[in-house]
Order: sequence, then structure tokens, then C-alpha cells
Amino acid sequence: MTTLRWLLALAAGLATTLPAGAGDPYSVRDVDSSPVKELSLDVSQVELFQSENNRMVFKVTFAAPPDIGRLRVLLDVDGPGRGEPGSGADYMLEGASFYRYPKGATDWTWDAIEPPFTLVEGRTVTCMLPDVPDLAAVTDGHWIVETTSPDWKTADRVPKAGTLKFNF
Repeated sequence: MTTLRWLLALAAGLATTLPAGAGDPYSVRDVDSSPVKELSLDVSQVELFQSENNRMVFKVTFAAPPDIGRLRVLLDVDGPGRGEPGSGADYMLEGASFYRYPKGATDWTWDAIEPPFTLVEGRTVTCMLPDVPDLAAVTDGHWIVETTSPDWKTADRVPKAGTLKFNF
């Protein structure tokens, strides 16, 4: 009976956070012609999906156990003409922190907001964004995943150029 309960709990957990399928545009495998030297910064796959409670979830897999403090996800929810000038991002997940780009800002300025729920398992980091009112209604946008070296330069990036599009 204990095994049956465990299997049912596992199935329920997977049903609430089931990621996009391998053929889905929200799951992207990073094929590097020259991998990042520091494998804890080498992104091998990224996924974006929506949980059952409509929260965005990012799942990033690395070539080796990750340095979570060097993970950055940029999220553009209103078009590239607004938000951070270099990327158009309105939100940024960096390490275990979450930020909003302030209206009217013109440089690399971010306001901290409620942090995401972050889970590190082996080579994979999973981050569920907090229940932010502005994000609850978001159904489409663009995103970028990158890692940074100790001097804050980009070590790896998915996609290599441009952005990934999503539409829930």
C-alpha cells in the first residue's frame, strides 16, 4: 500500500509541473560547437512551461552541477521596445533572486521582488516564479537564458543570438 501511495503522489506531482515536450518550442537543447570551459556554466538544455497554478517555471540543465549564482534568465513580456535597453527584458531571474525592470529606467537597474522557488537537483535548476500580479496574465513573450563568468561577462547563452519565443 505504501508503494501505491508513493506512485500516486509522484504522478500528481508530475501532473502539476509537466514540462513542454521535446518537440515543443519551449524546450530547447543547446548544441555547442565549442562548449564552455567551466562545465558548471555550460547550459545544455532550457525549458519553459506553466504550472497548473499558471506560474512560469524555468528548468535549466547544465553539463555539470551548476553554479546557480551565475544563472540568469531574462524575460520580456511586453515587446523589445520597453524594458532593459539591451534585451527588452521586463524581469530577470539571477541566481536565486528575481527582479523587475523599473519603468523609466535607462540603464542596468533592477528592483528586487519576491524570490522564486528554486530547486537544484544534480545538473538541473528548476525555478518557479513567484505569484506576481503582472505575470499572472502573461501568455506570450520572449526569454533568454545565460550564465555569467566571475567578471559578469556572458559565459553561455541560449539562444546564441536573439530570443526564444513562448506562447502558452
